[in-house]
Amino acid sequence: MSKQTWRPIGLTALVTMAVTLVGCGTQSRMVSYVPAPTSTMSQAKAPTTKTDAVAEKAFRDAAAQRGVKLTDAQFDLIKAERIVMPSGVFSPRPAENLTAEQNLDVHFHKHGNEFGISSAAKYLSEAVAFNAGEHGTVSYFFDTTSFAKGYQTHVVRWSATSKEFSAVKTDGAVTTYYRNNSVDAKRFVPVPTF
Repeated sequence: MSKQTWRPIGLTALVTMAVTLVGCGTQSRMVSYVPAPTSTMSQAKAPTTKTDAVAEKAFRDAAAQRGVKLTDAQFDLIKAERIVMPSGVFSPRPAENLTAEQNLDVHFHKHGNEFGISSAAKYLSEAVAFNAGEHGTVSYFFDTTSFAKGYQTHVVRWSATSKEFSAVKTDGAVTTYYRNNSVDAKRFVPVPTF
């Protein structure tokens, strides 16, 4: 019989459990891209090293210089959004009373032509591929207006090469996908891996 060792549960596991428990017993109306990845979040490394502490301080200072003093809960959410992988679904938009299907349709009709995409399903599959890193290098930025404006996500992903711009919630659902020529340094703070 082998001896088992116990390890503490990381932030990623806790967020995943919370998302799972909150959704337990409710019917989901997510729009899915098939085949969907089997995992929505990669394992987060605990910020226990001196380098992690320095990176966290520098990040918090950069946000504060733009007028945002992050709470620990907000910082933890940013860390979770930084590492989440797309789950293959598009998110509903509760603020506009849009289901996932409606939100995908709105985004496809607004931005699909930017990519030469002719269907909502292809738009979703390209958004998922971009967010999974399949289109090349992706940079991560904290949108300093996101908490004040009540956005669903706070970390955006951008490619300097392809100009693709997107965001993913902690449950892996894509909230938007379009082209953006640059990210405004006054509004966006680069998010390192903590």
